[in-house]
Amino acid sequence: MISKSLEFKYQKLRDLFAEMQKVIIAYSGGVDSTLLLRIGKEVLQKDCIGVIGLSPSLAKSELDEALRVAQSFNANVIQLETHEMDNPEYINNDRSRCYHCKLELYSILKAYARDRKIKYILDGNNYDDLNDYRPGREAAKQLHVRSPFIEVGLHKEDIRELARFLDLPNWNKPAQPCLSSRMAYGQPIELQILNKIATAESYLKSLGFEIVRVRYRGDFVSIEVGPDELQDLFDSCNQKSIRQQFERIGFHRIEFDRNGYRPGNLNQPLTSVS
Repeated sequence: MISKSLEFKYQKLRDLFAEMQKVIIAYSGGVDSTLLLRIGKEVLQKDCIGVIGLSPSLAKSELDEALRVAQSFNANVIQLETHEMDNPEYINNDRSRCYHCKLELYSILKAYARDRKIKYILDGNNYDDLNDYRPGREAAKQLHVRSPFIEVGLHKEDIRELARFLDLPNWNKPAQPCLSSRMAYGQPIELQILNKIATAESYLKSLGFEIVRVRYRGDFVSIEVGPDELQDLFDSCNQKSIRQQFERIGFHRIEFDRNGYRPGNLNQPLTSVS
C-alpha cells in the first residue's frame, strides 16, 4: 500500500499522461525514468515511447539492464545514437558538460518527435533536483522538455516508494550517472579512458560492490564505494587484487577514498590512501 498523498500524486501523473496523449520519454534505465515510462505505458500504451541515447558515455552493462527492465513491462523502447563526442565544448569537460550532453539528446528526441507529430518530450527529473546543480535542466528548459515528477511534486523518496509499489525491479537501484561524470572537470573526455573506467567499475561490481565510482583525476584514479562497503574495500586481499586488475586495465596509480561514495565527490577534497 502507498499513502493517500502519494496515491493522489500517482493519479495526477496518470491524468497528465492522458492529457498529453502521445509522448516520448528520455529513458536511461534509472528508477526515475523507469517509473515515468511504466506509468506512461499504463496510460498511453503504444503512444508512449521510451528513447535511449546510445553514447560512448553509456556503459554497455547499463544499456543491457535498461533494456531488460523495460522489457519486463513490455514498454516500447527504441535506441538512437547521440553525437556529443563531436562537440568540442562537451569534450573540454567544463562545468557545462551536462548541458551540452542533454542539449544533444533532447535535440535528437525533438527531431524524432517532430517527424511523428508527437508534441511532448519528457524527462525523469524530480522535485529534489531543483535544489541541485543540474546544467542539463537548462537544456531541458531551452527545448521545452517537460518534467512530470516536478509538475506533480514528486521527490526521490516518493519515486522509490511508488516504483516499489508497482514492482519495478530497479526500485532501489543506486544512482548511476554517465561515465563522463567520472572525469574531473578540465580533463578532456576521451573514449579510451571512458572504456577503461567502464571495465574497472565492472570489475569492482564483480567483487560484490554495489555502489561504485572510479574517478579519473588525470594522473591517478580514486575508487569510491558505498559507506557500508568501505570495510571490504580496505581489506588487504581485495586491495591487492584491485591494484593488479587496475594495472592490467591501464590505471597505474590508484587511491582508495576513505569517505566512500558521495554525489559530486570530484568537487571535494580527497581523503584516501594510495
